[in-house]
Amino acid sequence: MNKISSMLDAVADSLEAKGLVKEAYEIDKVADAVEAFAIDPRQQENFEFKKKLKRTPGSVTHNETIVLPNGLSFSIQGSSTHYCAPKKNSPDPTIYTEYEVAVGGPKETSNFLVIPGFEKEANPYENNIMAYKPPALVEKIYQAAKKLTPEQVNQLTIQADQSDEELRS
Repeated sequence: MNKISSMLDAVADSLEAKGLVKEAYEIDKVADAVEAFAIDPRQQENFEFKKKLKRTPGSVTHNETIVLPNGLSFSIQGSSTHYCAPKKNSPDPTIYTEYEVAVGGPKETSNFLVIPGFEKEANPYENNIMAYKPPALVEKIYQAAKKLTPEQVNQLTIQADQSDEELRS
């Protein structure tokens, strides 16, 4: 499955190089779905991010933010109103086969942060929200984010501010 996913990523890169960003984004979503099928669902129970997911008290639609020691904060959501699957509300935040993910930093920015190596996952048209991401990919992003130093997180925050200024001009 990884070979198919890699081939789809190459097609998406080619489309993006030709200025077909939305089409490339759609191909990337297909590549993510293909990659998700390669993971045994029983393995997903051990994903660290899933162990940390907790609904906001009294809510069946929003999870609490997961804050990492380096200052990054993860919003990993699933409900009838988020970019996730299935599109339904549940008291159990671990039932979703795809999640909406947004990464924040220690200071507020207009755009969410993009973890290095996962630039293709963020949608610049939606403030870098990562939509419909399978649990295996969410876990990879989460683990990569944990490895960042506070200095690297600060640099990501600066980049998010700069990209916001570019969009405004």
